[in-house]
Amino acid sequence: MKLTKYAIVAGAVLGAVSAHAQFGAVSKADLEVSGNKQGVYLSYSPFARFSASGGGSSNGYLIAAEKAISEGKNGPNVLGGFFSRVNGSSLYEISYRMYMDADSSLGLGILGGDGFSGKNDFSAMYFKDLAKSKDMPLALQVGAGVYYDSVGSKANLSAAVRASYPLQNQFSIDASFWYFHQGGNSGNLLTLGIGYRM
Repeated sequence: MKLTKYAIVAGAVLGAVSAHAQFGAVSKADLEVSGNKQGVYLSYSPFARFSASGGGSSNGYLIAAEKAISEGKNGPNVLGGFFSRVNGSSLYEISYRMYMDADSSLGLGILGGDGFSGKNDFSAMYFKDLAKSKDMPLALQVGAGVYYDSVGSKANLSAAVRASYPLQNQFSIDASFWYFHQGGNSGNLLTLGIGYRM
């Protein structure tokens, strides 16, 4: 049960970082609405490894999506969510994110699932899209923020990094690493999967 609790918290941090949750918030370029693109980013991570100090590790999967719902002054306003299952427990998140300038955004999330004692947790994260190199199409994003544990009535810091390498036909290979701190224990979440821009 203790392992499940930390796995859920790790997943919650994932949600805090994203709605793609899935693998962290996606970049502005991934949500462009032009030509045949609809401003949707879907992702599936068959590998999601949750680890917690003193609680061991467990593997699971994660499915997520983000959708540009309107265009703001500095970029799209984004609605997203994810569903994750690990060690027999489920976790979900609904999030909203808005761009504050050309390459940074602020996201808010509501999380729930098994192990939340009928309550919801909340997250607030700041995301920064890092500039791409001319010779390397790898997209990097970093995030930092606060995760509020409703059961423990405590706010905790969290941080993340996400990498996305574009492939043909709007697919990409996505990887992410999240760090969190909850109830005096540190933990992390590592994901690896595939993203698709619609």
